[in-house]
Amino acid sequence: MGALSLDAPMSQKKTLEDEARIHINLASKWTKILEEIRDIPGFQNFLRPPQALDLLRDIPPDGPIILINVDKSRCDALALISGCPEPTHIPLTKLTYQRAFELGNHLRNFLSWHGVRVREDTRALRPAPAYHVESNIHFVLGVLWLEVVKPILEGLSYYVSLS
Repeated sequence: MGALSLDAPMSQKKTLEDEARIHINLASKWTKILEEIRDIPGFQNFLRPPQALDLLRDIPPDGPIILINVDKSRCDALALISGCPEPTHIPLTKLTYQRAFELGNHLRNFLSWHGVRVREDTRALRPAPAYHVESNIHFVLGVLWLEVVKPILEGLSYYVSLS
């Protein structure tokens, strides 16, 4: 419905006013019910996003959980570590969105060549020669090591040895 003109009939203006009043009453009831629910022990955060501190408290002690974000503007990793009050930010300065996209294509090609289906891939890939596909997986793993895994391990202060 468009804007209400000044010369609209009074009945139409009255209807819109009634709808607005009903909406305000429903919003008020919603807020009151939400407050009542949040007063119940254990429901203080009902329908609220979880707090980062609560998420970090429940991380398993076995090792860090690594989240990798690939975006056109930048690539980063977040390490969630048991006992740490905040995530550790690790910039992945060598990785780019375009590079990640290309690596994904190489990996899909490798999997396709070996008869492994990629669930979300609906495009038909042109089969590459076997020697090319085999060298692709080594290329992908090498780039992932240099641009993703090694910077993350260094960001977590792990010593990286190639021997």
